[in-house]
Amino acid sequence: MDLHYILFNTIIYGYITLVLSSIFAYKRYINFSLPGVFILMSYVLYDVVTWAPISDILFMGASILVLYFWVDFLIFRSFKETKRRELFSIVFTLGLLTFVENFWLFVYGSGLRGLDIFHISTSLLVSVFIVWNLLLIYFLKYSLTGKALLATYENPNTIQSLGINIQRFVLPYLIVLFIIGLGIAFININENILRPNDLVFYLLKWLGIMVLVGLRKIEYTLIGACIYVIIEYLLFVEVGLSITYKEALILFIILILLVFKPNGIFSLTSRKI
Repeated sequence: MDLHYILFNTIIYGYITLVLSSIFAYKRYINFSLPGVFILMSYVLYDVVTWAPISDILFMGASILVLYFWVDFLIFRSFKETKRRELFSIVFTLGLLTFVENFWLFVYGSGLRGLDIFHISTSLLVSVFIVWNLLLIYFLKYSLTGKALLATYENPNTIQSLGINIQRFVLPYLIVLFIIGLGIAFININENILRPNDLVFYLLKWLGIMVLVGLRKIEYTLIGACIYVIIEYLLFVEVGLSITYKEALILFIILILLVFKPNGIFSLTSRKI
């Protein structure tokens, strides 16, 4: 079993799933354009390393900030009712993801992009995986910001009635995730070969991991991502299934979980607030 492959993809998939789950926990909707932010980060860092025109870097960098921060702010502030916000966010962010994908195809073309500056050792990936898991579990279970984030997901009406400004706690957390994302995006473009039209394919994977973990157990996101990557590796590398079935695998996992374990494999007990 290729431990380097499993851990590398676990960290990549786990990061985006963590961002998607955190946004949902705080604002009660999924921003489908966020995977585009991560891939765009990788492309912008590629442009920086290969000395692309500064105007291109600034424009695409501004696009990242808009997609990561302003889109969520627009949706959250424009719709006070949760149901309307959820419906609008699905249509708007999926449309935005499609637009971004086609726009990048226009700007970058359909060619493959990748760097080969350094090699990440397997021991470093093991260390990152263990430390990140411990920090994430500690943060969400014991820190004030983490407890506030989970409490907002569990019972948002109670939090609002108490007059707690959850944004004061969550915004720094999302900023930290953004900074971490820049580092992971650089590792991704160095280790992976990327194409702009892979966005929807990656989005399906991240949604599958969200369902696998369960939205009530964000602290186990990396562990859930690791389980998914191991299943994918065993089926498509060890067993030798064609990669054309990868999307089918994701949809099959989502379907099975929604039928038999809709709260995710880690939601064995209810969390007490």
